[in-house]
Amino acid sequence: VIILCYIISDRIEKLVNTLASKNKELYEDQENLILAVSQIIENKSENTGQHVKRVSEYTEVLCKCLGFNDEDSWKISLAAMMHDVGKLMIPESILEKPGKLTAEEFEIVKKHTQYGKQMLETSPGELFKLSTDIAYNHHEKWDGTGYRGVKGEDTPVCARCVALADVFDALVSRRAYKEPWPPEKAYEEIVSQRGKQFDPTVVDAFVQNFDKFKDIMMR
Repeated sequence: VIILCYIISDRIEKLVNTLASKNKELYEDQENLILAVSQIIENKSENTGQHVKRVSEYTEVLCKCLGFNDEDSWKISLAAMMHDVGKLMIPESILEKPGKLTAEEFEIVKKHTQYGKQMLETSPGELFKLSTDIAYNHHEKWDGTGYRGVKGEDTPVCARCVALADVFDALVSRRAYKEPWPPEKAYEEIVSQRGKQFDPTVVDAFVQNFDKFKDIMMR
């Protein structure tokens, strides 16, 4: 009986190791594809080239502060790099327009969340599930005044983190239509939107880690 238990135990251990290896390979494949696509996103725009990398790092900081473990924080931060993948379907003449968008142009830009969902939702794997949630929901607002009117905790927490990270980086970055804001001004704007545009707990995590946000911004 003891020998049989050892044999069974050994087989179970080998099976677990095999599954773990396959799972690692699957995550590596997803990671490599996400990094490749994010590079395409970066190369498309000279104004927002490093945007996806910074948003990814900001998001990881927020997730860790909210209590996610290192692995889950990494997964969400990697998936965050896909938040604007749908903009690949938006004309550059609109994305890089130096002036204010017309109402019609803004409606076209808003479609990038739907495009992102359509591009990602059929891809297998946990990272692409997270990417889909983020791409589709990162322009929703806590008070329900976002793109689709989704309110509060009905928006996945990963997208709520990316929503704040995305706005902060947009505010402190130069765009075709604006000069960069000082980080302290962006801080005040985000805090003023606590419970309105942004999840209060995510804003609190941002406040606690503002120095880390500034460090990432400067790098």
